[in-house]
Amino acid sequence: MHAVLKSSLILVACSLILAGCGQKDAKVAARAPIPVMTVTMKPAPEGIWVETLGLTEGLQQAEVRAQVSGILEKINYREGDRVKAGDSLFQIDPAPYRAALDQARGTVREVSAQLAQQQREAQRYKKLWDARAGSKKDYDDALSAVHITRGQLATAQAAERNAAIELERTRVNAPSDGIVSRALVNTGALVSATETLLATITQPEKLRVTFSVSENDIKNAVITTDNAVRIRLNEADMIEARLDYVSPILDSTSATLNLRATLPETSGLRPGQYVHVQLQTRTMDNVCRVPQSAVLQKADGTYLVYVLDNNKARAVEVILGNWVERDWVVLEGLKAGDKVIVNQIQRLRDGAAVREGLPADAAAAGAAGASPAQGS
Repeated sequence: MHAVLKSSLILVACSLILAGCGQKDAKVAARAPIPVMTVTMKPAPEGIWVETLGLTEGLQQAEVRAQVSGILEKINYREGDRVKAGDSLFQIDPAPYRAALDQARGTVREVSAQLAQQQREAQRYKKLWDARAGSKKDYDDALSAVHITRGQLATAQAAERNAAIELERTRVNAPSDGIVSRALVNTGALVSATETLLATITQPEKLRVTFSVSENDIKNAVITTDNAVRIRLNEADMIEARLDYVSPILDSTSATLNLRATLPETSGLRPGQYVHVQLQTRTMDNVCRVPQSAVLQKADGTYLVYVLDNNKARAVEVILGNWVERDWVVLEGLKAGDKVIVNQIQRLRDGAAVREGLPADAAAAGAAGASPAQGS
């Protein structure tokens, strides 16, 4: 019995010793510094950009509208065709306008005949007056009749020209070169002069983009046509554009500034396309850039990064600007020489012990599996 009891006590003691060693090793492992990589801040001048949505349109986009009313008789093009200025696109029923022209021409002939007769009468009264065989009043009345009829003839001729113009306008022509849209009205429909939109013509090679930026985004920045502007297709691809219009006043309804930019002919965009437009508002000196993966967004919407400080991770709140390539522009919160931690972000807490490894750039940080920041 004593031997068995002694053996049991020895086994219990060994178990307690081994358990204590395991807990000690676990505590040591928990306190082991987290290996991290850093990027050293080197402030430099940086352009500050704001981004908004814009809408592309043809540089010489034109609306095709009828100038006379009537029944649409024929569509003379295929939708999507490239046309030239003057090409016939639509035909409105010309019959009533041809009849009006015939009537105007008949009136001109009638008044012309009256004028010829009155001119003959005036000549006859002149001869009688010269021969002192007629009264001066008869001669004057004859001359007045000639002048009145000449005025009536001028009015009739103007009506004839107007009727001819309206007849010509039943043929709706392309106002400019470009690609014509689908017909917005079917044949047989009643077309109202200047009100009914028949189609649009655009020049897809020559585009511009219209957009607005908020008063808060531009703040006290001076915006002129010299400000840089570009179209962001994705994180890496940009299309440089050129501002050609800046509204002189803010839109009081939306508190925005309206702008327009011309795109290069090689943009590859289409009219009516929504695009991301970036406008450079100003340039700031001594601005830092950090990888997007090094930035965390807090629950209250603010941002922070971890800075290496005496082998500890120190949480630092930052104010962000825009994205540049794969980096955030940091407007406030960092200074020259700060070492921003770019990996292990989700494991870090303020004051956590860390161990610095080799310095890293943004690409290395991404390869290390860092957590991406949420965009603003």
